[in-house]
Amino acid sequence: MDGYYRNGELIDHKAKADEAVVKARALGVAVDKVLVWRRHPGRYASQSPMVPGRDFFVDELLGDYRGRVVEPVSMPAEAPLFLMYTSGTTARPKGCQHSTGGYLAYVAGTAKYYQDIHPEDTYWCFADIGWITGHSYIVYGPLSLGTTSVIYEGVPTYPDPGRPWRIAERLGVSIFHTAPTTIRLLPKLGPDEPTKYHYRFKHMTTVGEPIEPDVWRWYHEVVGKRVAVIVDTWWQTENGGFLCSTLPALQPMKPGSCGPGILGIYPVIYDENGAVVEAGSGRAGNICIRNPWPGIFQTVWGQPERFVQIYYEKYCRDKASTDWRDWPYFSAESTT
Repeated sequence: MDGYYRNGELIDHKAKADEAVVKARALGVAVDKVLVWRRHPGRYASQSPMVPGRDFFVDELLGDYRGRVVEPVSMPAEAPLFLMYTSGTTARPKGCQHSTGGYLAYVAGTAKYYQDIHPEDTYWCFADIGWITGHSYIVYGPLSLGTTSVIYEGVPTYPDPGRPWRIAERLGVSIFHTAPTTIRLLPKLGPDEPTKYHYRFKHMTTVGEPIEPDVWRWYHEVVGKRVAVIVDTWWQTENGGFLCSTLPALQPMKPGSCGPGILGIYPVIYDENGAVVEAGSGRAGNICIRNPWPGIFQTVWGQPERFVQIYYEKYCRDKASTDWRDWPYFSAESTT
């Protein structure tokens, strides 16, 4: 896209694409073609010039392809689907490589059973589409189930903090999905804004980090109007989809708690010596998953040794074993 709006300002996005092309060339990868979508029809929003022979406006090309059918290409289930990089805060960023079949199966299943998505719903995941939550629960899961998805431009608080609830009312949103960071921000700027709009959520998801009980209660009582079920989920970029959550309307909600392992997931807490930390003991430990599952990533792109070293070596019982029971997944996250 040549540009997009954020806080009322039109941001030059084409300039960023040009920077990426230059960086790729420096690393030995030449980009032959760049397709540019104009935010405003017939008007170029960027200060970065189009490069002849490389850059093309999508709207000018569409007419040449209207009515053409491109036959789908069948791919093996284990074919790589995409790379998603995790944060490099404490180490070199890791390119998580996800598979074609397993990823789709997992996000479709978790979206169906844990977000209660049906074709007649209008679903809105309030996340960034470039984040793993956006990949899994804006695009893949909801669309595979045939539901209508809302995608919006900009930030939730511009031009005013009533924007999310206005959109939800106008579009008839029935399922809402966002992160605790956003839920903390909205009541500070407009604590009563949701009460001004006549939307009705049946289900709300929270994801990305722990949510404080008081923030959870505002989400439930004010945003959800004491009607919507909340599922508080825990998972990682590496996992493809939810790992821990309550089943909506079937398991009790607890403010600030994400709930047990989802169907088919068997979590365990190990201490540094590999002993199980029992529930209620008050001791800290590391979150691990005993078993493999469809959505688990395939490897760290270009660094298969890191895949084993970071996620499986710590609690491996026998490095020569090919039995999955000897290779529990280490999330690198701790809990008590």
